[in-house]
Amino acid sequence: MKKWQKITIYIFIALPILVGVAIWGIDKLMGHMCGNNVIEEVLSPDQKLKVVIFQRDCGDKTGFSIQASLIYASNLLPNKSGNLFTSDIYYGRTPSGHGGSPKIQAIWQHNDTIVIKYHMDTKVFKAEKKLNGVNIIYETY
Repeated sequence: MKKWQKITIYIFIALPILVGVAIWGIDKLMGHMCGNNVIEEVLSPDQKLKVVIFQRDCGDKTGFSIQASLIYASNLLPNKSGNLFTSDIYYGRTPSGHGGSPKIQAIWQHNDTIVIKYHMDTKVFKAEKKLNGVNIIYETY
């Protein structure tokens, strides 16, 4: 095999690997730019699950957002966006709670039902109606 053919083969093998590593590295770096600050944890009546209300901050370019995740009671909140509810203060129209983010409240009605209350001017990005067998009811005030 000629030298230029070997070089071409090495390039076609190495290039996808390098691109993959670069994409993985950028994803890891971007994920660490955001941080979660837990505001409140609300345990289910049977204490198996909890709703974690938290403020998510992804730097100066984005404002704070208030989010909620439904996780097992023994788990720590992962550094990810909320799996249940995500919102922001919609250009200051929403009364702010902890740290300037909109105020929300989680109330367990039963082990399989949660009520999430939030201000009517809150800009909602995600509002799951059912997650992991738990029904979620939303109310505005």
